[in-house]
Amino acid sequence: HIGGGRNIWLYRTQKVIDVIRANMGQVILFADIDIKFYKKTEAAIRKCLEGFDVLFQDDQFGGTVVNIGFMAIRCSETTAKFFEEVFAMVRDQNVWEQKAVGLLLEDSAAQGAGRGYATRGGMRWNHLPLEFMPWHMVSSQFTLSSFRRFWRIMKLDFRNIILCHGTEWGATSDPARKVEIYALCEAAMQRPFAWKAGYAMEFIRFSLRGFARNQKNRVRRWLGR
Repeated sequence: HIGGGRNIWLYRTQKVIDVIRANMGQVILFADIDIKFYKKTEAAIRKCLEGFDVLFQDDQFGGTVVNIGFMAIRCSETTAKFFEEVFAMVRDQNVWEQKAVGLLLEDSAAQGAGRGYATRGGMRWNHLPLEFMPWHMVSSQFTLSSFRRFWRIMKLDFRNIILCHGTEWGATSDPARKVEIYALCEAAMQRPFAWKAGYAMEFIRFSLRGFARNQKNRVRRWLGR
């Protein structure tokens, strides 16, 4: 079902609801097909899930934007009702289920640094750490355009990566590209210092290109006066 579409969004969301209701009091995982695991997840997830109902992959370095390709869910009436709202939005408004989740999380109240968020319905949620890696977080200009985001990646110990979700901005469904992404992640895990040196050079090149564009635009504006 890599192609997606409304029927698949409904199918996946209904599956999540069904499994939550069949496992009340337990913790379940939802994983997209394009995820490669490198370490066992249970200990890290149980530690991160303390005090929360759901953990989502980060999608844009904080805030209420999330990636639902890998989720840890505490099965309860609260989480079941949340995903039932997601299902209704997909069914009635033909919205991609990840977008529906994002819309429902928009009004979440931040609970303080490191303490996650709470929805109006009382669902407590947080982001998974970047060791649960969505690859677009290290491969996009979105990261390179911000020193704060770039520095967060530079501080990450790639030897501790638990899994790699083969995501990219402008998502692709090409399985061959997914395999390439896993190879890139594994190279970063095996030679983290060399990978970070190359990443730092890319950040410098990107910043210099941005500086050159800004200078050129300033000259054009000056000549146009």
